[in-house]
Amino acid sequence: MDLYPTEQGPRQVTRTGGNNVARGSYCAEKLSAHEKGGWVYLMADRYRGTIYIGVTSNLAARINQHRKGEGSEFVKRYGLKRLVYAERHDRIIDAIKREKAVKKWRREWKIRLIEEQNPDWLDRFGDIL
Repeated sequence: MDLYPTEQGPRQVTRTGGNNVARGSYCAEKLSAHEKGGWVYLMADRYRGTIYIGVTSNLAARINQHRKGEGSEFVKRYGLKRLVYAERHDRIIDAIKREKAVKKWRREWKIRLIEEQNPDWLDRFGDIL
């Protein structure tokens, strides 16, 4: 069990597996877009600075877009270059739900989430991918 905040405050949740398909028993080409998985990620400009929350099916490509100024206008405007947090989901729909939930969190909860994995707010791009 992990401790994750909700809109009402922190609560414990149990993480469960993905799409109930045994690994190696399917071809990637046959997966629907919802089954291919996705990433929820947070970017920042500096330690405890501006935070951006996004979701993508291809984390490496999306971070590269942001760094070239081709991603969101928000990331470009505030110069967010550091990938400070990322979590993988087996289904993109689950990643989208998680992103929407985290966007509603209070800033202090987002900071706690980042610092559990990355207390110094270092760029984790090379570590995660």
